[in-house]
Amino acid sequence: MTYRPNQLDFGELRASSVMNTVAEIKTAIERLSPAEQSDVIQFIFALAWKRPLTPEELVRITQRLVESENPVEVEMLKSALVAGFYGEVMPEFCNPSERTK
Repeated sequence: MTYRPNQLDFGELRASSVMNTVAEIKTAIERLSPAEQSDVIQFIFALAWKRPLTPEELVRITQRLVESENPVEVEMLKSALVAGFYGEVMPEFCNPSERTK
């Protein structure tokens, strides 16, 4: 097998290869038509909400839960906390820009 610089080797994944790949993906997305970019954005958001939240994201929801005095919000935050632990969190409980960091 011939090694190419941007080819991913799952046996030894290098950060530089991933960064080059991400840059290439971003460039490719920028070249898409607005309709295709919209499809990509919808896919990325759907993918992001399926993954479990990070410990930091779970802490932010927990802090909001503890500080809330609204019983309706408390129940919604409890659901978001459980969903975020396992995946499938509701988007309104996390800032999308924070999810991508």
